[in-house]
Amino acid sequence: MPDNVHVPGMMNTADRSLALVDYALRRRFAFETLTPAYGAEKFREHLLEAGVDRTLVERIDRNMAEVNRNIREDGDLGPGFEIGHSFFVPGDGVDSADERWYDAVVETRIAPRCASTGSTVPGAPTNWWKSCGGERPHRQRLLPAVLRLGHVQEMDVVRVEELRGLRGVHELLGKVLAEGVFRLVRRGIDRGYRALREDLAGVRGKIAVSETAARALRSRGRVACEFAELSHDVPHNRILRSTLDSLLRVPALHGDVRNRIRAAHRKLDGVTVARLDRRLFGQVQLDRNRHGYRLLLSICRLAHENLLVDEDSGDAKFTDFRQDRGRMWKLFEDFVIEFYRREQNNYRVNRHGRRIAWSNDGTAEHQRSLIPRMEGDALLDSPRRRIVLDAKYYPEALTAHHGSRKLRSEHLYQLLAYLRNREATTGAGPRHEGILLYPVVDAPFAAEVRLEGFRIQARGIDLAQDWRGVHADMLALIG
Repeated sequence: MPDNVHVPGMMNTADRSLALVDYALRRRFAFETLTPAYGAEKFREHLLEAGVDRTLVERIDRNMAEVNRNIREDGDLGPGFEIGHSFFVPGDGVDSADERWYDAVVETRIAPRCASTGSTVPGAPTNWWKSCGGERPHRQRLLPAVLRLGHVQEMDVVRVEELRGLRGVHELLGKVLAEGVFRLVRRGIDRGYRALREDLAGVRGKIAVSETAARALRSRGRVACEFAELSHDVPHNRILRSTLDSLLRVPALHGDVRNRIRAAHRKLDGVTVARLDRRLFGQVQLDRNRHGYRLLLSICRLAHENLLVDEDSGDAKFTDFRQDRGRMWKLFEDFVIEFYRREQNNYRVNRHGRRIAWSNDGTAEHQRSLIPRMEGDALLDSPRRRIVLDAKYYPEALTAHHGSRKLRSEHLYQLLAYLRNREATTGAGPRHEGILLYPVVDAPFAAEVRLEGFRIQARGIDLAQDWRGVHADMLALIG
């Protein structure tokens, strides 16, 4: 190559698709780091020449510098995930680069980028883009049946209005899974190396010497080779396609949902349809660059646990887990914990786990083995308040007793034991308070009592209302 020929290229170090070849690239090229130009004089001059008001230019510089500072300092991310300045370069289609243009860029470009970073810091993406002066758009989330999956923040796969008319949980899971696969395809389906062994005429990878000799392959002009091949046929993609395949066997699927599932199934051509079992799920290893898979794989696991296949006909039937009281209790409990982990940042949730230590009141050491562990659901701590929240999946929060309505005694005694012992075994701070949280069945209710100096509330949360109402009510509970 002539000395005066230079081949410049651009590479985003946060792009997961380059991870497998990143080392090879770095050995062969010189790298020049380009950072976002917020605050740079040339960027400011460009915006001013494009007609952006000077006050708005300063706002862009100030707000985006703060967003990128938070991303740089996030332990899961770093400088490679900073948001570039090109989002705020007015294009030919922009009539007026004013406040409305800025708000639109924040809502449609910056907010989704922050939400999809994969940070594990509770509330972090929300706080980052709120630095831009925006309000979090209350996009409709999944129905309560899958909120327990614990990944509702990583991507809004489908809006609730698109779910109206679905005729059961099997159609809900199928619809969300299919739309999630389409989204993965647009981003680029993940690939990984597969270990292969083949008899080849040439050498590829490592020669299996003992096998080549034992089978006398050289006499036929071939050698046994062991090598790795980059492929889409990896465990997490197999699980996706195999689950779609299983859902297509459900006769009760509505035509439109079936068509979307079938189309998503075709998008994964070349990926093996495998038998779904615990071993296959256990082979999946996801890092932060594959966070888009987490919700979908959780849906696959839920579908796998509830699909029964008729070996004679090959048809599948979805068992409605909503009739399983134990699983619904766990679902409600997980939803409450994950909501407070993700949707607020005033409290630390289960900072040291869910265990509540028994107070050391003279119990002999040999007697401690007889005492069961004590665990709360959500332990919320802040400098102002310390809350023990217990989620109760009961149709009736109050019981009738001699013509009056009373709190359930077993729930009240349990919560009181939590409060006594946590108050006695934790350091100095605000006095603990308790909340019993129930899903609303008939009508919302609220009750409050004070026992032994502890404030105790019983509240109902209506999960059938619009998500904005659920969100507001859950935050008001601890506000």
